[in-house]
Amino acid sequence: KYNFSTAVVFSSTLTLIEGGAMSNSTLDELDPSLADGFTLFYEHECPFELRVRSKVDDPPEVGNLEGINVRILIKEDSSGMQGVRVELSSENDLFFHYMHFTNAETFQKIHKAQRLMVDFPEYPQMLKKMVQNCYQMPHSHLVVFVMQRDGTASLNFIQNMEYKFIELFSASFIHSPEQLVRQQICYRYNSLQTKLRLMQARMDELTTAVKVKNPALMQSLNKSHGPGFGSTPAAISNVRRSSPQARRAASSSESSKPAFSASFTGSYSRR
Repeated sequence: KYNFSTAVVFSSTLTLIEGGAMSNSTLDELDPSLADGFTLFYEHECPFELRVRSKVDDPPEVGNLEGINVRILIKEDSSGMQGVRVELSSENDLFFHYMHFTNAETFQKIHKAQRLMVDFPEYPQMLKKMVQNCYQMPHSHLVVFVMQRDGTASLNFIQNMEYKFIELFSASFIHSPEQLVRQQICYRYNSLQTKLRLMQARMDELTTAVKVKNPALMQSLNKSHGPGFGSTPAAISNVRRSSPQARRAASSSESSKPAFSASFTGSYSRR
């Protein structure tokens, strides 16, 4: 239940920034993913092979490699873990947002169907380890995300055994509701904007300190970076040019290249 307005909440952050009370931890508390008592267990970008299947019986199209942000969130109370949610999002497509949710009851079905050797409390750690294997050992571990036209999808963790591919685990996903997608976009946009303002506030502090304590150094910096060094437009422009989002946007034209080597686009075997 995402029943608060991120736009209204973010409108008050400027006052916190000016008063010096805003921090990254405060910003994280505004994350709509953390509503309903969820906490962030793990987050990392991982290379996914994205495929689209037009019909259930049709083979999926050849996929493209794209960096997908994986967030694993857990919900706990005094009696133990109550739920695990996995969120997938992309910097190249703001409307790409899929979710997977599991509680103790639904996990039993997954446990039995896929013959897992972990219990529900270890489920988040298992997912974390699989994601880590995919970006730390991409030549032997990969993840394929197959999307259906009806909004459902499947996440498949696959291991390359040299002589064949083995599916280690598969999870069902659904595309997030439109309202949630809009809230996530609003949060991500305002979060980046707020962080830029925080960085600029820090930049202004450093610039003022250098001007007072070492004017000669400030003159040298102005010569190296231009007369606008330390001013708001120049600083924000530098941050944007150096941000991961800006670099990914600049390379978005290359998104059509194949996901993995040809040996990874073939069929694989279920364990």
